[in-house]
Amino acid sequence: MKPIARCTFILLLLFVLASTASRANSVVVGSLDLINTIPGPSGVDTLLVTNVTPGGGAANIPLESLTFSDVQLTIDGVDQTANLATDLAGVLYELDNLPQDSITSFDLTASLGSSPLPVTVNGQLEEIYPAISLSYSGPVLDTNSNPDVQFDIDATTTPEPSTFGLFGTGLVLLGVILWSRRRAQTSHAGAGRFFTDIA
Repeated sequence: MKPIARCTFILLLLFVLASTASRANSVVVGSLDLINTIPGPSGVDTLLVTNVTPGGGAANIPLESLTFSDVQLTIDGVDQTANLATDLAGVLYELDNLPQDSITSFDLTASLGSSPLPVTVNGQLEEIYPAISLSYSGPVLDTNSNPDVQFDIDATTTPEPSTFGLFGTGLVLLGVILWSRRRAQTSHAGAGRFFTDIA
């Protein structure tokens, strides 16, 4: 492999490793459920937005307790935020009396707090983006054949700054390797000219 090709390969490998390591992860913080509450030709659906983080010690909830705020919901282009009822503010939001099998799109946004937001995830302190969102656009959400249509609401974990430091270190090392190689080639060429002059 030629030196330039080898260096390009090393640089590409470093980039892939760094981007893989720094890729943002996500953790489930809530769920959106569309439940059929009254079946039949004049059926009714209920939409629930649930914060699953309270009581964060549960085995399937690896996240400390957080609170939803500034919840905004649009369904089929119509703002339904004012119609969201809540008995447990920050935990459970409910929208009743939706015509069955009528939803083809929705947009949900909420906030978990201010940025930066340090949170314990799986026992480790990490930072997550406090703004969360969930969108859908597609075929009608059919609660007739599936009485509980569910979507996970994810929060995104920020990349660790140390990852970028590691990538920078790799670039520096690559530069040193290139400089050493060029210096060695220059020395070798100079020695070749010296022996040619002697001959």
